[in-house]
Amino acid sequence: MLRVSIVLILSSLILSCGRYGPPRPPEVFAPKAVSELLVTPASDKLTFQWKSPEKDLRDKELKSLDGYYVMRASEKDVKNSSELEKSLVKIGEVDDPNVKERDKLRKEAREKGEISRRVHIPSEKKIFTFEDKDLNVGETYLYRIIPFNQGDEKGKASSIVKVLFKGEQSDIMMLEDEQALDEGVPESPFGADEDKTAEGGLLKINQ
Repeated sequence: MLRVSIVLILSSLILSCGRYGPPRPPEVFAPKAVSELLVTPASDKLTFQWKSPEKDLRDKELKSLDGYYVMRASEKDVKNSSELEKSLVKIGEVDDPNVKERDKLRKEAREKGEISRRVHIPSEKKIFTFEDKDLNVGETYLYRIIPFNQGDEKGKASSIVKVLFKGEQSDIMMLEDEQALDEGVPESPFGADEDKTAEGGLLKINQ
């Protein structure tokens, strides 16, 4: 009887374990890339604006999002695509409290007996900005915006923004990916009021 009981318990444990898939690596819960990236030049600065991602790399609703790293490299330090990542330096960090705030509001809704899944953060709170004022006229810079969540797990990087800084007349281009750095003239130039659908969504460059 004891042997039968042990067999039944083990079988139950095996079946229970079978209900769960293998553990997923933390990187799959990392954020997708930012969207609606907008770059506006001025006489002494560049202003970056973007919309926060809402889903992770599984295409599921984000469970964690802490903020964004603004990365920059000087083009003269990047001879080819293999040198880009090691040349990018963090020049800024922007906090994003929206996921934490959303979860707090949903908890409050449940406590009131309301439907929590209907609680969302207003669109205007999903817009973030960063200003880069440490610029030299005539120098070309490469930028990327990288979202990150708990444990410093980095999400999908934005497309590369290439800027030849000349104040308000700066030349701003978008590179689809790192390989574009190896291809000679791969950039997509943007003039006033032009836009292009990019990897992370609508990339609009105003000059």
